[in-house]
Amino acid sequence: MPTPLFSYRKYWAECFGPAPELPMSRAEMDQLGWDSCDIIVVTGDAYVDHPSFGMAV
Repeated sequence: MPTPLFSYRKYWAECFGPAPELPMSRAEMDQLGWDSCDIIVVTGDAYVDHPSFGMAV
């Protein structure tokens, strides 16, 4: 039986560290040393495992 979605600890993915390509939160921007964004891309596509799965940047 699959694990229910809400049984995972809150913020369990923090153990992976900041996003290696593009930060997805202010906290990741801080970890990467970014003070601001030049552009913010809002899309309905998923940016899950690889940049090619989302919108082409």
